[in-house]
Amino acid sequence: QASQALISTENQYSFKERKGDTVQPILLKIKNSPTLESLVGKDHIRTCITFTGKKDYFVKEEKDPQNDYPLLEGSFSLASPYAPIIYKNYINYDLKLRDKLNEEYKKQSIKENKRSPMVIGLGNLEQFKSPKIFIRLSDKRVTASYTKEIVTADLSLYILTLPDLSDRNNKLSLFYLLGVLNSKVVTFYMKGLNFIRNLTTGTPQIRLNDMRQIPIPVYTKNNNIEDLVGKMLSLNKKLSEEPENSNEWNSIKSEIEKTDKKIDEEVYKLYGLTPEEIKTIEKSN
Repeated sequence: QASQALISTENQYSFKERKGDTVQPILLKIKNSPTLESLVGKDHIRTCITFTGKKDYFVKEEKDPQNDYPLLEGSFSLASPYAPIIYKNYINYDLKLRDKLNEEYKKQSIKENKRSPMVIGLGNLEQFKSPKIFIRLSDKRVTASYTKEIVTADLSLYILTLPDLSDRNNKLSLFYLLGVLNSKVVTFYMKGLNFIRNLTTGTPQIRLNDMRQIPIPVYTKNNNIEDLVGKMLSLNKKLSEEPENSNEWNSIKSEIEKTDKKIDEEVYKLYGLTPEEIKTIEKSN
């Protein structure tokens, strides 16, 4: 296991190379790129809504007033990379109710002599209203998709937005980031550093801080990742509208696999990986 060759202290990672180890040099090469956090800032890759035991106060199945927004929930809402998002519940985005319940938690903690009270957090509404990427907290790989729909999400998903809340600007593009995040390279890196925890022992999980440390190659507008990602998003939407295993479904599925492979090829170039290094990554997935 690559992770055995790694020493981690306070999230500062150093690598110990073993004889004949082909994985460590690749991890080091990937790590040369700037981190996701350094590109978008801490506040733009974050957790979503924390209900802290009070979910029933906010969540409902029927949408009524203006204050209600769709709520995304884990693998149900984001089934696979590039998948169209789906939802069955809505959240009453009521800040007064949040404050009232938090006040009760505060009183309770004083009564019980607890140092820090439990807190409900409703996330950042501006980000939920903006173009965004959602990333699953729990999966055996990095699984992300994009939407510009106004939707919220619970703690099972992370949200990623650009600092100016657009979907692309001169410095960065959400479509570019989505292609990199869903690539084989990134999952290889996350597994190699044991950032996908409990992979073999239970429910796999990626922590926010580890997500923030994903190395992202410098964005250049002339790469065609963005077009390929746009194609992946529309192909996955089409796929979801077809009966499974129909001729059309199989044809779209095969087109998705081809396009996904092309994205991986582009991402390999971005990280400057050699044919040998690519072989190692392909074998590991």
